[in-house]
Amino acid sequence: MPAKALPHNPPSPQRHAKVEAAAQRARLVQQASTSRRVLTRASLPRRLIRPPPPPAVDDPMYMHFMDVITRDLGALALQSLAQTFIAGPSSISDLPSSLPVEIDGAFPVTHALAIFSPANVRINVFPVHETILRVHCMTLLPFPVVDNIPEDHVPVVFLSLPHPESYVPISQYLYTHRQDVLFAALCPGVQAFGHSPFLSSTPQVRLTKALVVSAAKSLRATRPVIESMHYIHGLWHNMVVLGIHDDGMWEVVLLAYSLYALAALAPSH
Repeated sequence: MPAKALPHNPPSPQRHAKVEAAAQRARLVQQASTSRRVLTRASLPRRLIRPPPPPAVDDPMYMHFMDVITRDLGALALQSLAQTFIAGPSSISDLPSSLPVEIDGAFPVTHALAIFSPANVRINVFPVHETILRVHCMTLLPFPVVDNIPEDHVPVVFLSLPHPESYVPISQYLYTHRQDVLFAALCPGVQAFGHSPFLSSTPQVRLTKALVVSAAKSLRATRPVIESMHYIHGLWHNMVVLGIHDDGMWEVVLLAYSLYALAALAPSH
C-alpha cells in the first residue's frame, strides 16, 4: 500500500516576506564582498540598492530609542569624542590590546576602534562609544571584554571595513543624525537637507526635477564625478557590511549617488 502523503502547510505571508528579505540582504552582502574587484575595473552600478531592514528596525520602540539617543546623547558623546586623543601605531602587528587615552568630557569614550581593510595591514585608530555604534550597526558583534588594563587606557577593538576611507562621515552621522552635514561631505555646494537632526518623524526630502538637474550639472562642473561615485559606493559598501538601517542616512547616500550618476551621463558641453 502506498505511503500516505503528509499534509503540506504553505508558509504564512509574513514568514515568506521575512525569508525574502533575508535572502535579499544576503545577496547585497555578497555583492558588496565583490565590489573592490568591480571598482578596479572602473565599472559602477547606475544606482545603489538599500537592503531591506530587519523587523526590529520597524519597531516603534526601537525608533523611539534611536530618537532619544540622537536628541539626548549624540551631541554630548560627539563633544567627548572631539576632546579625546588616542595615539596608536599604524600597523596591525604593532597594536596592543589597550591604548592610553586622554579621557575628557561628560560621556567618555569606551574603546579604541582599529579600522583596516582586508587588502591592507595599515590601520587607523578612532575613539568610539560602543553604545552609539551598537544601536546603529546591526551586524556588529558585541565588543569583547578586556580585563586588567590600566585606568587611563581603553580596550582596542579591530574592525575590518571594505572602505576605511569613508568611516569618518559615517561616524559623524551616527552621532549627530545631521543629514545636511553628511550630504555636504558627499556633494559640496548642493543644498537639499535642513540643519535639524534626522528623527523618525522627519519627512522625506522632496526635490523638484529642476533642482535635481541643476545639482547634477553643478557637481559635473566642480567635482571629480567618477572618483566621487567610487567614494560613495565604498561608503555604501561599509553600510551594508555594518548593517546600518537608518532612514536618514540611506536617504542621503542614495540621493548623492544618484546625482553623481546623473552628472556622469550629462553631456560634457
